[in-house]
Amino acid sequence: KNVNAYEPIQVDSQNIARELRHLFLQKSWQPLSDQLTAYIQLLSQQENGLSQIRSFSLELIATLSSECSRQNLPLESALSAPDMLQILSAPSWQDISAATLHLVSGMMEMQTSQHSNNNHHLIEMSKVYIDEHLQDSTLCLETVSEAIGLSKSYFCDLFHKTESISFSNYLKNLRIEKSKELLRNTNLKVFEVADAVGFSNVKYF
Repeated sequence: KNVNAYEPIQVDSQNIARELRHLFLQKSWQPLSDQLTAYIQLLSQQENGLSQIRSFSLELIATLSSECSRQNLPLESALSAPDMLQILSAPSWQDISAATLHLVSGMMEMQTSQHSNNNHHLIEMSKVYIDEHLQDSTLCLETVSEAIGLSKSYFCDLFHKTESISFSNYLKNLRIEKSKELLRNTNLKVFEVADAVGFSNVKYF
């Protein structure tokens, strides 16, 4: 509602806004902060600079808010009423810039936190799937990544980053630990234990 009260920006605002949105989605805080500050400073040197800065800041917040909504992020925890008021009424471009950066920073932190939680959830899902299919000797990176809806390469990197161990080593270690447990606590024969934990080659086991 407030955007229309300010004059449109003439200095390549669309390209800047696109670049800032891209940096936001990439979670590249420092480049985003530097570029936004530099652009606001540039606008401050123009006629009606404050009006243009207010307009640009509001449009940017609206764009990034839409991205957060699209990701089902809880915006109310990131959008600060004092910061919005600062953008609308602050007498200097520095104050407007600081308020805008604070809002964008809050949204980015929320996005990063949510992304981290989602990644953790996906890895936990994969580990449950591995446990349930451990007996399957064909169980591999590709089948697990497909089961949780990720590409093979992305899942491989994510698993290693989250668990600090490669998928293949995790699977091998898990099978060995399950084997030790079965050998200690059951009367299963060696070949039966091997089969129960997914080793297709009994001699190798």
